[in-house]
Amino acid sequence: MSRFNFRPVAASALATALTFSALTVAATPAEAAPSTKASAAAAASAARPYAKVTWHKRLRYGNPVTYNWRVTDSHQLAGSELVMYTRVNRKGISKIRITRKAPGGRCGVERDGSDYNIYCILKNPEDWKKFYMSFKVWQRGYSSLIADHYWRAVELGGGSVRDYTSLISSSDRIGRSTTRFYN
Repeated sequence: MSRFNFRPVAASALATALTFSALTVAATPAEAAPSTKASAAAAASAARPYAKVTWHKRLRYGNPVTYNWRVTDSHQLAGSELVMYTRVNRKGISKIRITRKAPGGRCGVERDGSDYNIYCILKNPEDWKKFYMSFKVWQRGYSSLIADHYWRAVELGGGSVRDYTSLISSSDRIGRSTTRFYN
């Protein structure tokens, strides 16, 4: 199984706010305050939200490709929704089934031009320290299957699935997975 490990860079306002709150932890008066280098190192090593996608690189024709998402430390995303998103080209796909979804998540598949978009929107990621999403894709032909994986924390506050998935951009891409089929 292959995988992507991804920790978002502190470029968004949400990640900046998380880093800032980690730096402003007040020490009790009895403790001597550590140097600023030590507190900055502690903040840098603090756990941040983390996504991991695993899949099969090679698979016998006829078997489904299983994609497994694991998101850890999502409890730090308080006040926002989390969108996990995979885009697969529609050509040669016979069916897609979501086999495991995040608790309380809204998951599904939508057609978008020549692609299938598999998504899962989690309204309260702060309720869970770790959660999973898994889905299977069956392909008709012997060719390879290529999928792009994205995730993003958004602060939309409600709306349709299209509202959430339209916020995904190319900068939110974790990576690209390729599965080759053989006889």
